[in-house]
Amino acid sequence: MPISNESAPEWARLPTGRLLQVPVRPKLITLAERLEKTHGPPGSAIASPKSILASAAAKLAASKGDLETLTHRERKATIELCWGKFGKWEPKAADVRNWLVWAERDWNSRFCVSRVAVSYVRNLDPTVEATKIVGNWLAGRAKEIQGAFGDFFRDYALYDSARAVEWMSRSLGNGDPQFLSRIAADLKTSVVARGSGLLVSLIGAYGKLCAAPAASNVAEVSRTLLRAFGEAGIGEKGSREFRESARASMVVGIVAWASRDGGPEAIERAIETCLSLAGDPRQSMASWDRIPFETLAEVEAWLTKRTIENLFLVIDTLRTDRPDQWKARRAFWRSYLPYIKRAYLVCANDAMAIADQFNEPYGTLKNCDHRHCGVLMQIVGPSGDKLVVLEINKNASALFWWPGSDYAPPFYSKGDYDRRSYLNSCDETKAHMPPHWPHRFADLIEGQTGIRRPASVNQIG
Repeated sequence: MPISNESAPEWARLPTGRLLQVPVRPKLITLAERLEKTHGPPGSAIASPKSILASAAAKLAASKGDLETLTHRERKATIELCWGKFGKWEPKAADVRNWLVWAERDWNSRFCVSRVAVSYVRNLDPTVEATKIVGNWLAGRAKEIQGAFGDFFRDYALYDSARAVEWMSRSLGNGDPQFLSRIAADLKTSVVARGSGLLVSLIGAYGKLCAAPAASNVAEVSRTLLRAFGEAGIGEKGSREFRESARASMVVGIVAWASRDGGPEAIERAIETCLSLAGDPRQSMASWDRIPFETLAEVEAWLTKRTIENLFLVIDTLRTDRPDQWKARRAFWRSYLPYIKRAYLVCANDAMAIADQFNEPYGTLKNCDHRHCGVLMQIVGPSGDKLVVLEINKNASALFWWPGSDYAPPFYSKGDYDRRSYLNSCDETKAHMPPHWPHRFADLIEGQTGIRRPASVNQIG
């Protein structure tokens, strides 16, 4: 990472600059920034360049695994190709064993075992035979793994991946993330672990404990565990089946825990975990196909409620000219939350930056007041009738589209939402004229969906 003026290490403040009349710190900072721009951050050096891997994989596929066809650099990099298909190359157990024989005989470097251990942790996948083969090889050589990473590897006996993951997950289940703090304390260890197969295994095991239930301090532990993955999330290590299974396990587990807890903080933690691991299901279902419908429905309900609450937070920040009216509108739409199956924020210019602060996705509202914002909702009745409503702040009327309408706005679009055209295409507009607007809205909703007026609506207005 670049060396900042505030966090520069002691060696950057040596008196050399005064002796030689050279400003050492600025030059080192500039050099570090230039190296990072050219070669990437420090962690990028741990993995072999993709060009080397591609060249080695192509030669191995053409020669049916003959290591003699590779350069010495390509042979060293081949450890990364032991865990799965790469291009046309797909290793067998014999190929992994042959490579380990070569490494012990011909690598001739004190870094050999450390390099194998790094690759093992990054690519660890219990469904792949290479994990057991390489782990057994490392078991008798673990003392040769260097530095703080080597200490970590030995202390947790990572060469026996099944037992290590079981111990670590039980530690997390007991509310103790101490070993995660140890990972974070060493740069190399944290870079190796980030997005690694080891953490993917761990998150799958921990998710099962959350679902059991057999986990304590879940909010803090899950936050620390997800932080260890970094921005890349689960990443690409291990087979797709392995990663998807772990993802589903953690999502199901954290949602089950939050449902049992029922508190807003637990639900918010579960939402953030799900979005980090699987993305927003309202925008893409690509990572949700292995997750049970009941879990998905629970998360969508939480997201819908959060969107509606965020709408009113945005409006509060905009300082609406009728706060009394917005309290009534908030209470009205909250009473329909069990029936609101979709909700999407739409923002004009002034509301966009505020929505960004709340990390709430939104569409762009056009042809309206620059202080306008609103929410697009789908209300579903007991027979499945879907009424679409666009509720806008200030004195704007709510717009309604009947079930089955071909003109209702799409949900979760990143494009424009044109209020002027919606005024012409909607089936009904209704103003919020006091004192009886809640009853008129409720009657319309009941007529189109069969949803009886909630008792709380009678107290609004």
